[in-house]
Amino acid sequence: IVHEGQREPLPPEPRPSHNQPAAMKEYFDVTVVISPGADGAYTVRVESSQGGQGRSTLKLPFRLADLADTVFGVAETARDLAGPGAEPPRTASTKSATDFGVELFESLFQGSARDVFVATDSQAQSSPDTGVRIRLSMDLQGQGMADVASLPWELMCRPGQRPLAVSNQTPLVRSLDS
Repeated sequence: IVHEGQREPLPPEPRPSHNQPAAMKEYFDVTVVISPGADGAYTVRVESSQGGQGRSTLKLPFRLADLADTVFGVAETARDLAGPGAEPPRTASTKSATDFGVELFESLFQGSARDVFVATDSQAQSSPDTGVRIRLSMDLQGQGMADVASLPWELMCRPGQRPLAVSNQTPLVRSLDS
């Protein structure tokens, strides 16, 4: 019952369903800076307030072209069904998008860089409604950096977990420095 001059009570906040995880209210930032290195590799600097600083060397685990059959294979399947005159199908990769995501994660986070991520993630897991936001930064002016920037970093994931693109626990933010 609402009396004159009173406001109706607000409905309770909806609770997340078992299919929809609760929204994070806070994120611990892990800043990842990728820059050109030696011999076709890249230097990786990782920093967070919770996990400190670390470094590693990134060697690209694959080229964007290697991923094309996995991500864009649906179009080729449609052409196959189109019948005569359709382009011949390419050989499909045996890797899934998640496999490529795990390779990206393990290539980026190695050694002390991985230690920073793990320490930050551990603190986030022990804090309510807290996730880890990865801030990926790269300078596109650097040698070979366009190749690095073109990789689908949003597919990155830890083994046995979902890609970052569908995670509210560990979002990825790209920053292209000039």
